[in-house]
This record gives sequence, structure tokens and C-alpha cells, in this order.
Amino acid sequence: MQLVKDLRSRLCPKARSLDPPRSGEACSIAPQAAGMPTSASSATSLIVTALLGLAILAAPLHAEEPLRVGTVTVITDDVYTAEEAGRGTAYAIVNTLHVRTQESVVRRFLLFREGDVFVASRLAESERNLRALGFIQNAKVTAGEPHDGVVDVTVVTQDSWSTEPGGSIGSAGGGTDASLSIREANLLGLGKELTVEYASDPDRSGFGIHYEDPAAFGRYWRGELAYVESSDGSQARVLVQRPFFSFSTPWSFRALVDDETLESRIYENGRMASEFSEARQALSIGVGRALRANDARAHRLTVGLELDSHEFQPLAEGFTTTLPADREFRYLIAEYEYAQNQFRKLNFVDRDMRYEDFRVGTQLNLRAGISPSAFGVDRTSGILGASVSRGFTVTPDSLLLGRLSWESRLGAVNRSEVLGLDLRYIRRTDSVHPHALIGRISARSGSELDEEKQFFADGDTGLRGYRLHAFAGDSSLLINLEERIFLGRELWQVVSPGLAVFVDAGNAANGSEAFDPGKLHFDAGVGLRIGASRSPRSIFRLDFAYAFDPDPLARDGWLVSFSGSQAF
Repeated sequence: MQLVKDLRSRLCPKARSLDPPRSGEACSIAPQAAGMPTSASSATSLIVTALLGLAILAAPLHAEEPLRVGTVTVITDDVYTAEEAGRGTAYAIVNTLHVRTQESVVRRFLLFREGDVFVASRLAESERNLRALGFIQNAKVTAGEPHDGVVDVTVVTQDSWSTEPGGSIGSAGGGTDASLSIREANLLGLGKELTVEYASDPDRSGFGIHYEDPAAFGRYWRGELAYVESSDGSQARVLVQRPFFSFSTPWSFRALVDDETLESRIYENGRMASEFSEARQALSIGVGRALRANDARAHRLTVGLELDSHEFQPLAEGFTTTLPADREFRYLIAEYEYAQNQFRKLNFVDRDMRYEDFRVGTQLNLRAGISPSAFGVDRTSGILGASVSRGFTVTPDSLLLGRLSWESRLGAVNRSEVLGLDLRYIRRTDSVHPHALIGRISARSGSELDEEKQFFADGDTGLRGYRLHAFAGDSSLLINLEERIFLGRELWQVVSPGLAVFVDAGNAANGSEAFDPGKLHFDAGVGLRIGASRSPRSIFRLDFAYAFDPDPLARDGWLVSFSGSQAF
């Protein structure tokens, strides 16, 4: 800046500052005033110097200030907007009974504040984070036109119906899940969740209470408490977590305590082969740091301590033929993560009218740990793991999402190595009745697995024509293809029905037999989908599947399954 001032003073003697000459003042480039040579031979030098001076006079003196966030307007709509509630008394009553989310709760989950530098990608991130909250059915974050150096932002959210008394019943593979509960997903409009539930499935039944707060100790400090007393044991869980809630988040923290006792079972040829009591205790503490935090991509390193203990006992009254050996590990863990901030927002895929966010950017995780005997365990061992996921835009209306993972323990025993592959194809077609073609391939290959660990191909894992635990082993392969046809609008502002046609194939066995095309089991069927966009549990699924060949217990034919989520 001083150089510019000196040159201006020499080129324009009347200028005593960086301001241009006042109107009427001459600013001639006189050779004598500027100390320049006057001979003809110096004409070239004179011209060059004059042009340089004019360029300096015309150059901007101050760097352009970045745009900043201006006024942030937050609008929280009820379950039904004012226009929707005006269509009938029942809708107005629903709004009256529902406690609307407080504006301060929505502001807490925004990644920007008034006066911050305006970054467009943080609006999209904030919208994704709001949609991930169970008590919000829809969220939209938009920027206005820049003015006076600022950009005003409008945030509009619409609540889900958050109070859910009653229960649910589901059936998959001939086994029935049932529950009776009272759930409030937005306690007093503060975004806190409290659930009291009685649940029963083919393995156990029990009573539980669960409390979760997405901002228990501040912005994005999630707290969770859970206790379950079941027919075969109990579970107590405490979690405190501050995740990497944004690509620009500089650090994270996680602490977990989990204590559980239950009865575990091993299946063979569709029947239970052994059962025993298992006591699990887990404690983990980890701190993460962004090595380079920006809005486009993240490089993160997390270090921590993980304690993991499994103890097994035969049942006093039961069928125990196999009893796994006790295990205890005390790991020092280091994990590296790389992630790109690239997502696709789509509706009419898994959740009918409600939008979902599909990651299409690369995500890489590398994990390593050591459990030294100096920490009080029998022998030194380690653990290694890696995973990579990526999405690809095949055509403008289709996506291919892939994930490859591997994890293994290191040491003489308890290797438990698992290699996994997951591929998902999505083709969305917009029309009067939107439809989506969904394909999935999921493969698991295990080696020297823990004795109680098995992979299944059955009605609960996506092979809908076959009963629970029909096929089991240390490896599995599941292939699904489903065409989903949606109505594309709500009926009575409550539900949106749809249809599905599907084909499933799969197998689970020991070793490479699971991947033998000649030994795959097939089913096909049709299904009913009922979307409920005003509820956190936004889909009901009813499927009728026909198994083309018998399972190990000679069961085939039609099987009905239903639940509150998609099959895959």
C-alpha cells in the first residue's frame, strides 16, 4: 500500500493520499515532477512508466469482502400447515394436541449464525441434519438474493406427529415381532425422545425404557440412556457423543458403557443347534480431530480405548452342545476417516414422499488397534479393519451405491475375519405415479468366526419366502430386485399407498458354498406399501412371497411378512 501511495505522489504531485484527485484538479504526468528523463531516447521508458502508473491508479485498493449471513428466519410448521389444517376439524385437533418444535431447537442444529461468512454448502448440510431428526418430517433451508454484503436465510421445518401410543406387530420368515409402547419423539417441543415399551420377538420378550436427547450437553451433544429387563437377561446402556456433525467440525467425542446379559443361539439346517447364556460388557472412549476441516472434504483421526468382554455359561435348562470360549480385549484404537461432501436428495425410494439423503462421495475408513498383555489380558492381540464406500451417477435418474469392508483380529486365536460387499442400485422415475427400481447385492464371507456368530439368509434378512434362520453359516449372499410404485400424493392428508413387485435370491452356508449360483434359493412376490409421511415411522410394508424350493425343513410355498420398514 505504501508503494502505491509513493507512486501516486510521484505521478500526481497534488495527491497527498490514496484518494483520487478532486473534481477539477489536474493530474498530469509531468516528467519533471515525476523525476523522469526528458530525452527522446527515454520515450519508451516514459510510456511504460505512465501505463504502470495508470494501472495502479485504476486498481482496487481493498479486497472484496466476502458475503455474510444476514437475517436468519426460522419457521416451524405444525404437523399440518395452516392451509392443511383449514381443510377439516380433525387436522386442527391434531395440531392442537401436538406440541410444536420450538424455534430455538431448530436454530441449535443450524451450522451457521447471523454474521458468519456465508457458505452455501452449510445450508445443505443443515438441511440434511434437520431431516435426520425423527421429529421433523420435512426441512428446507434456502438463501435469498445477496444485498448490502449479506445473504438472508430462511429455514422452514414441518413436524412429524411425535406422540405414538399403541404398538406394532410384524412377521418375517414365520416369526412374529410385537410391541406395546408409548413414545414421545419431541418431548415438550424440545427434540427429546422418551419411550416406554414392552416387546416380544422369537428369541425373547421384555420391558424397556429409553431416553435420548440430541443436544443433552450443548449443540449436537447427544445423550442416551436405556434399560431393558427381558425374559433371558437385561441390558443397561449409557452413551454421550459429540459426532462430526459437519464437514467443518474440528473435533468429536464419544463415551459408551454397555452391559448386557442374554441367551444366544446357534442354528443349523433351520433348527436351533445350541443355546447358552452370554454376558457382554463394553466400554469405549474416543476423541477425534479433523486434520483438515473444510466444507468440501474431511480428513479425521480418532484415538481411543475400547474394552470388550464376553463370558459364556451353559443354561440350567436348555440345549447346550457348543459353548464358545470366553473373550476379553482391551484395545488402544486409532482410526482414520476421509469423506467427501457429496449427497443426492431423493424421495419415493424408501420413505415414500419424505426426502432421504444418499451419500455419493467417497468415504474411506482405516482402523487399527492393539490389546497388549500388559493391560491385564491373557495374550497380546490386535485388530485391523478397512472400509470404502462410493456412489456413482449411472444416468441422470439412477445411482449405484457401493461399500466394501474388511475386519480381522490379529493373533493365534479369535481371528474372526469378515469380508463384506454391499451394492445398491436405485433408478427413480418421475411421473403421475412415481416409481423406483431398487436392486441390492449383499455378501459376507467369514473365516474363523466367533462360535456364536452366524450369517443368515431368511425372511428377516431379505429372502422373504423363507422362515427365520432357514439358512445359516459363516458366509451369506443376498440378491434382491424390487419395483416400487407410489401413488405420489396423500389420501386424506394421512396415508399414501403404493405397490411393489419383487424377486429375491440368496443362501447362507459354510465356506464358498454360499456363493454357488446352483445352490441359491429363490422367491418372488407382491407387496403393499403404505406411506405415512406425518409419522416418524413413515412406511408400512406387507409382502406375500412364494418360495420356489423347500428349506432344510421341507417348507416352501407362500409366506406373509409385514413390518414398519422396507425389507432392504
